Amino acid sequence: IIFSGSGTLAAGAQTITLTGSGTPTAAGNFTVGISFGGSSCSFPITVSGVITTDWTFTQGATTTYKGITDTAKLDAIASINVFSYSGSNATDNILLILTDLAGGIQANEIYNTNAINNNSAGFVFVGATETYAADNTLGNVNLIFKVTLHDAATKTIQGTFTGTVLDTNSAIKNITNGQFKGSY
Repeated sequence: IIFSGSGTLAAGAQTITLTGSGTPTAAGNFTVGISFGGSSCSFPITVSGVITTDWTFTQGATTTYKGITDTAKLDAIASINVFSYSGSNATDNILLILTDLAGGIQANEIYNTNAINNNSAGFVFVGATETYAADNTLGNVNLIFKVTLHDAATKTIQGTFTGTVLDTNSAIKNITNGQFKGSY
């Protein structure tokens, strides 16, 4: 969470109002410190409620990444449907694209990153320490997506993914337990 405000302070004790923005990464009680010049103060904040996780996946045996949806969009171009999804957390960004050449992204359909025709997919993850990618130009890797829900009434698409990706050194990495959910 980031707090910000602006104004002019006079000498002596003052009350200021700061506006919070962003998405908390954890619930709990926190102390926020402020310092300006030679003066400082702090104030407590309480973050409550459930932290939303819209996407998650595990690389290897133990490294799990997760975050929230930034954007989700479903485009229909003639008979082609494209679902594009981006998400993030404080240090990581994910992008996935599902393309259905026959039209209509439906529950129980499979999309994979080595497909050229029919149901294809693309995947990019840029993290604080790792970058992973999979698409039909990279060869030797295949990330498989399964759409588990497409609710046109709520404009929500969710699914799972698992398979292999390349890191920045062209090493093949295993991805498991992948999930995403986005409203377009």
